[in-house]
Amino acid sequence: MIKGTSADPSGGFNSQFNGSATGWEAHSGIWTVDSNYYSTTGLAGTSSSTSYAANFANLDYQVRLRRSGSATSNANRIMVRGTPSPLDSNNYWYNYYSFQYTGNGSYSVWKRVASGSSVALQSWTSSTAINQGDAWNTLRVVANGNGFYFYINGTLVWSGTDTTLGSGRVGVGMYRSADSTGDRLWVDWATLTTTSILSLDIPNADAVSLEQQALNDASNARQEGTE
Repeated sequence: MIKGTSADPSGGFNSQFNGSATGWEAHSGIWTVDSNYYSTTGLAGTSSSTSYAANFANLDYQVRLRRSGSATSNANRIMVRGTPSPLDSNNYWYNYYSFQYTGNGSYSVWKRVASGSSVALQSWTSSTAINQGDAWNTLRVVANGNGFYFYINGTLVWSGTDTTLGSGRVGVGMYRSADSTGDRLWVDWATLTTTSILSLDIPNADAVSLEQQALNDASNARQEGTE
């Protein structure tokens, strides 16, 4: 089994978190690695995050994670094209695109620029692609120029375009409410590959299913929820 983090021929990384989290930098919360996982208990009433210490533009980023404790109500997220520093008063990064899910079967996509207000590219909406409760879920973001493709457990749930952020760090994070107990976010592995914009492979990215798109559109019309 691959130990720690290994270099990928594409210029990315393969972090298996089996005793090492080489290349990863914690920004808020205490993150630890054991023989199997990279994890954090988070910080009550705020966000916790970690990033891989390199910048990426066109990428295929995948993370397998699960949440114990307040698994159904609090957000678990991955970030791409981000700038962690300076953190704001709630420990959110300065810039990023974030892809989030909760254990009750909802997901959302957000953008934040220059520590301003978070903008929902996709408001919170339900998806049957999510394994609910404290089950494992694999999140995947493919960023190809201005195009973005977001997958949960291999199912494309959202795609779109945005020209704001061209490159930056990738990361993992969680939000923990002030009254939650027993929380821990577990990261099994994280991988990233990079390639040219012309050759990036985007499987099954032709369209979100009609059922999921209807849910996405209805949620955006309501504009409910915050990051």
